[in-house]
Amino acid sequence: MADSYGNGLIKYNKYTGLCRIESDFMKPNNADTTFTVQNQRFHLDNGGILGLTTIDEVLYYAALSGHKIFKMNMHDLRNCSKLNKAKTNNLTELAGTLSGQTGPIASVQSVLFFSNIPNASILCVDATKQFNSSDTKLIAQDSKNLQFTSGLKVTKSEEKLLIATNRLESILGKTLNANEINFRISEISMKQIRKETNCFASNNNQSHDNEHKPSLVIYVKYWYSIYIINPFKDLFESFW
Repeated sequence: MADSYGNGLIKYNKYTGLCRIESDFMKPNNADTTFTVQNQRFHLDNGGILGLTTIDEVLYYAALSGHKIFKMNMHDLRNCSKLNKAKTNNLTELAGTLSGQTGPIASVQSVLFFSNIPNASILCVDATKQFNSSDTKLIAQDSKNLQFTSGLKVTKSEEKLLIATNRLESILGKTLNANEINFRISEISMKQIRKETNCFASNNNQSHDNEHKPSLVIYVKYWYSIYIINPFKDLFESFW
């Protein structure tokens, strides 16, 4: 699990208990602490790790105040109590560089899913090789429904990509209007993603003409005007 404020990772094993690691790559990047969403600017100096996912035996993570995704082999974390910062730095690899800040990340097969916060969009990339922003593929862009992605998950059946969003910029700027919809849970069909994007091109050995913006449907499943304690619990448990 992520220690977002302490800029580290925590591993729990029911037999050996907790251990914590940290590295220089888990810290916020000072150049990425200013966010712009819907023309509102805000600062997050403590934007540590938010996104975590695994593909096979590789752990991927990204700091909120940053534009890079890093990875570590999970075998190297078995004895994490023996890992100091220098050793963790040496075991960390750059997975790829993004065009903007990202929040949570998700994965299926060899594909990473993530958001671009400034552009209010969801993207994907082939994680089998190191990537840069030109390798990423656009899945959806929607300034209304994808303002600030705070949750991202592929369902167990791999049928849907679930997206939780909010108006963090309004919360931090104290301009939140309780009469408006401020929290949403949306979904995109994985079948559509496979059909209309090149997200899985390396898995299927085929590609689509993706010069145009994909016409994927973002289905807003739930919405809230104000935050309720653990409002997504029943929904998440039904899917996950």
